[in-house]
Amino acid sequence: MPTYGMMVYFFIDENAAYFTPPKLRYTLYAMTFVFTFLMPALNVLFLLRYKFIGSLHMIAKEERRIPFLITAIFFFAQIYLLRDVNIPSAIKLLMLAATLALVLTIIINWFWKISAHMVGAGGLCGAVFICQYAMHQNYLWLLSLLFLLSGLVAMARLKITNHTIAQLCGGYLLGFASNLVFLF
Repeated sequence: MPTYGMMVYFFIDENAAYFTPPKLRYTLYAMTFVFTFLMPALNVLFLLRYKFIGSLHMIAKEERRIPFLITAIFFFAQIYLLRDVNIPSAIKLLMLAATLALVLTIIINWFWKISAHMVGAGGLCGAVFICQYAMHQNYLWLLSLLFLLSGLVAMARLKITNHTIAQLCGGYLLGFASNLVFLF
């Protein structure tokens, strides 16, 4: 989701897209993809291979602890690497919001299983909402599309019975609200 968020940000903020060279944007996309998806996914496969987790579904909340912690390390590494890069501060704030959502997911997951998929979906919707508010633009069409896609993700999670409605709604609200912290 952070990769999508970054792409959406440069799509809706024409000034940021104009003043950020294409090569730097593509490097940011690739770096974000590697640190927030590829490396965590490879680590999950490693954990599966060596029986630290029972399946890719990680149905029990206890199985999710190590993969989430490893993912958090990669998110923090991304933030660290972005600290001195000359990019719009909004990109850094959106990455901080995603990391905050992940850390809160780890804490909540210790006591109650929450939907990480919906945390990501809510985070993306929250990021677009914040950008819309900050730029005084109307991206209702994009928010509507993202809300619809979030609903489809939630339906899929319910269909495979990995989560309850409360876990899905809690995840979505957590992801969305994590962005609101940086509004003020």
